[in-house]
Order: sequence, then C-alpha cells, then structure tokens
Amino acid sequence: MKSIMRLAAIATLMFAGTASADLILVGENVADGGNSNPDTEVGIVNSTLGSTVVFDWRCEADLLEGCLEGVGDVSGGLYKVFPFVDTSPATSEVEWDLTGTGYMLLAIVAKTAGSLNIYEVSGDMGLTGTGTVMSPDGIDSISHISFFVGKGEITVPEPGTLALLGLGLIGMGVARRRKVA
Repeated sequence: MKSIMRLAAIATLMFAGTASADLILVGENVADGGNSNPDTEVGIVNSTLGSTVVFDWRCEADLLEGCLEGVGDVSGGLYKVFPFVDTSPATSEVEWDLTGTGYMLLAIVAKTAGSLNIYEVSGDMGLTGTGTVMSPDGIDSISHISFFVGKGEITVPEPGTLALLGLGLIGMGVARRRKVA
C-alpha cells in the first residue's frame, strides 16, 4: 500500500509543474519585399502556418537599449522583449503571458531589413512562456519582433485536479488490495 501511495504522490508532483514547449522555426529568411507592415506579416505568417493569426503587438525600438514591455492590441496580453545579443546572427529573448485573455500565442516573427524568421509556438506554451528568436540572414541586428495570436485557450489542469486524480488512484489501489486479501 505504501508503494502505491508513493507512486501516486510522485506522479501528482511530476505533472503539477508548468507545461513546456518550443519555438519552432517554420519559416527561415522569408522575403517580404522590405515591407514592415503588420498586415503583410499577417499574410506571410498565415500562409506559412496554414492557419489564421491576428497581429497583437510589436517591439519596434532599438532592441540594444533594454527590456521592452508591452500590452497586446487585441489580446491585452503582456509581452517582454529583452535586448538582443549583438552576434551574427543576433538573438533576443522573448516572454509572454496571455493567461485569461481568451487568446493564445501562435507565432513570433523576428525581422530585418528584407526578410523575416517565423517561429511557431508549440505545445502548451500559447498562454505563457519564454523563448529565443534570431535574426534572419545571419546578420547582427533585429529590426523588430512581432507577436501573433489566435482565439481560444489551452486548458492546463490545475494542481488541485491533479491531486484529486492522485487520490483517486490511491483509492483504487486500496480497494484492489482489499479485494485480493
């Protein structure tokens, strides 16, 4: 009985953590004709992902100056873009939190003068997460970083739900042991 309770407790603790996922580079060095219009980027991202995204927020300042924060135009979600690392290619850390907004993050675009890299948000990170993006063309700067959202929320089980599941497993183990004995 103790072994069943230990296993149930360990399983509950393991699955009570935060969900993880990756930013997947799905469009590298995609040409955009030098146009930095959000509508143009929406069209390119929708074509690349085969889905419907909406432009939400863009960090369009000198990314070497410091962490920039903003609120999404559509979702009201919170975004942070940290200064890019001045290497070839340049990289920048991004962070987002769309919890309770009714939207989830679907894509991020890192842009330079003539092209962009498109990152798809995978797994359960559409609501909150962090990641690293890099400049297209392997150059040492990033013009801007754009965030794109879609309707809907990813449901992640609450720790209380997982604890209840663990207790149910313990109860089933106890009932089975009593039946066998």
